[in-house]
Amino acid sequence: MQTRIDDYAAGLLERMKKVVGEVSLSEVARRTGTPFASLHRYFHGTKVPAEFLAAFARAFEVNPAWLLHGEGAPLIADVSAVNARLGGDLLELVEAMNAVTRMRLGALTGKHHLKVLRELSDAMQRFADLRGRLDAQSQPIFRELLAEFDKQLRRRQLDRASELRRALDQVSLLSGNEELHERFEALQGLQAHVERDFETAIAFHRRSMMRALAKGAEFTRAAAEHGGSFVVALRDYGRMEEAHRFALAMLALMRGREDLADANAWVEAFAGSIEVDLLRVGDALSRVARVLPGAIYDLRRESAGVWVRPSLWAGTARFEEMLEWGNNLPRKTRFLARYANWREQPEWLALVLKRFVADEPLKLKTGEADARHAARLLAALQGEREPKLAPEPVQTPVAEFRDAVFQAQLALVRKEAATARKQVQEADRLLHELPAGITPDLEYHATHYRNALRAGGKGLGDLKQRAEQFFERLLQGGCLEARFVLEPEATRP
Repeated sequence: MQTRIDDYAAGLLERMKKVVGEVSLSEVARRTGTPFASLHRYFHGTKVPAEFLAAFARAFEVNPAWLLHGEGAPLIADVSAVNARLGGDLLELVEAMNAVTRMRLGALTGKHHLKVLRELSDAMQRFADLRGRLDAQSQPIFRELLAEFDKQLRRRQLDRASELRRALDQVSLLSGNEELHERFEALQGLQAHVERDFETAIAFHRRSMMRALAKGAEFTRAAAEHGGSFVVALRDYGRMEEAHRFALAMLALMRGREDLADANAWVEAFAGSIEVDLLRVGDALSRVARVLPGAIYDLRRESAGVWVRPSLWAGTARFEEMLEWGNNLPRKTRFLARYANWREQPEWLALVLKRFVADEPLKLKTGEADARHAARLLAALQGEREPKLAPEPVQTPVAEFRDAVFQAQLALVRKEAATARKQVQEADRLLHELPAGITPDLEYHATHYRNALRAGGKGLGDLKQRAEQFFERLLQGGCLEARFVLEPEATRP
């Protein structure tokens, strides 16, 4: 910490000397109204007070942000008027705060207490006025940064988004605009979600949702947006039942609201996607079919991942058709990668890897679990050497179970019987140790039980029986895929 402070002081002194140039210290003292002895100390390493920095910035027309932090243009003339006023007011705010700090409140008990109280009142009023000016000046900057932050997140430009987040953290301290702070909080939830930190995303989205609901009895568009994000975060973390209940509650609140028709359609379709994971594929397909015709074209295209999933598991659509349906955004392509992994079709896996996997925005990253497994599974199916790909960090309770399922599937494809049996048993242990309320995605859940039916050796009798019961329940729930596990000789339509 001391090194960081020393570095800051050295940088500040360097910038001060750069501004002064050939001007003598006596002239600097005259311009800033500072005693020469004090000035001499400041330019030779003594701590520089805020009052002098404010006077120095005004005397030499220096950009306060550059003087304090080395950011932006050095001179006021090269800075926009809004930012210049903002920087100047920041220095004034520091001065006002220092004025309050210097007051000896113990003097309130003395004979001059009325004078001290007046000074305190005047300083606090100045402080409040400055805060109001800073709030007004910072709002356009805050708003512009939020718009850019939103745009970069939706483009999956995460490095740029992180830089904007750091700037927003600072600007948000200057603004008291509740609407802008709420939007910033919602976007921080989106950032966490895009970065696949679902637990953090849930916390942000819950706060946004609760704040929106507390504003009034009517369910607003803002509440619908925050609620939709909350449902998605819960589902992606594995809290399927909770996400489904919340989605149904939202649908009840939006019922009959024409102004929320698009939000209603999206939440209903997403509720259907969750029903796939709850082994109710027929219900999911019915729900999606009910809202799909009335959904606006852009909504169908942008939410393709939600729409296609029940169709694939119910057997009412072909994989090749779904490749071309809607926009190929990460949610859709992630589900297609999972389904290709489930089906173990080399041509599908190769197609997914070629079209949807790359370390670039709006693509699945090569280290992401589903994409990484697709590459390893394709190599195993083709008898090739496994590619070396660094895995993504584990960020959900289901991740360890999922990885064990993947290892068992790979061992089965490679015909490594002993390893497969061991991995199947390990995956089953992890499945039963999942926290209460956590449900695996159907793709992982079904692959685990199919692995169990395929595995050989002793000690799997009970697990195989549970696996058969799982697929029977899935078939009864309208999932045609279950039939081809229970009846391997059945012909696909």
